[in-house]
Amino acid sequence: YAADTWTQITGSAFGVATQTLVQEMEVYNGYVYAATAQENGGVAKVWRSTTGDSGTWTEDTVFSPALSSDFAIHSFGVTTLGGGYIWLGTGNGSLGGSIYQSRTGDTWTAISNRGFGNSAMTTSAPNMVVFQGSSDTTPYLYAGISTRTGTAGARVYRTPYANSDSTAWTLVKDFSADTEVQLISYFHVWGNTLYFATDDKGQLWQTTDTGTFTKNAGVGDGFGDPTNMVISSLVDFKGYLYATTTNIVKGGQLWRTPNGANWQQITPNAFAKGDSVNELRSLRVSGNTLWISGYTDTTKSLGTPVWRSNDGLNFVQSNTDGFGDT
Repeated sequence: YAADTWTQITGSAFGVATQTLVQEMEVYNGYVYAATAQENGGVAKVWRSTTGDSGTWTEDTVFSPALSSDFAIHSFGVTTLGGGYIWLGTGNGSLGGSIYQSRTGDTWTAISNRGFGNSAMTTSAPNMVVFQGSSDTTPYLYAGISTRTGTAGARVYRTPYANSDSTAWTLVKDFSADTEVQLISYFHVWGNTLYFATDDKGQLWQTTDTGTFTKNAGVGDGFGDPTNMVISSLVDFKGYLYATTTNIVKGGQLWRTPNGANWQQITPNAFAKGDSVNELRSLRVSGNTLWISGYTDTTKSLGTPVWRSNDGLNFVQSNTDGFGDT
């Protein structure tokens, strides 16, 4: 099978070599957004383009208050409700992560306190979603906040989606009694259900009304596989909910369910790449195609792979490993 043709858009993180990751991407109001991260003490950046082509990207620089030691922008969230909103979430190891909001996509205002009032809560979840539960009178924005300290558990907060008051957040799920859950790894809305994923053997939680979150019994702890560490990503495609895992022993796994209860394994070992691809990092749907990217162990891998499928069962690798760059 011949790989698809890919064109490089940017090298060295849009010309800023100190930015070491292009971590998340989103589409909003005619622009594609890319968030970069600095792993060695710098400040993260947001870039956007109307075409995505090389040379067309500009940096968003207006943040109120200014980003301060925010080493990464981990998340985006969007909605078309109320004329449209886009949100981003930061990682900050000293002050705590923050949530910023924008209507225009080029001017950002913080709408949460650092770490939601706890500086140990350092990292926003990799995305945010808008969801209206069965008893809610308005849609809410849901955001996760995580810690790597081992002394606190991850938390899920919500606020009315149009809110800009940093104090108007409600804690809806608190893992402080279970500090093994340190990471809120993904949110997704499927049908009338809000799902969020975690670490601690890979858990999936769900609700139709925020008063009660229940642990998905079909997933349990990592689909019954103790080597699954995290449920990494969620997406729905052609009537199924898909979930990926982080597994440093066997390689990332892909599962799907038609009903939220009965799960089918699609790959046990990162499509035979094994532990060289220790996480199936991200699921995305574009048109009639389901896409998956891999997060690799650089000591064992030739670079990150990207797979695609038109039916959700049969996948082909779309690129050469690492796009030819280890």
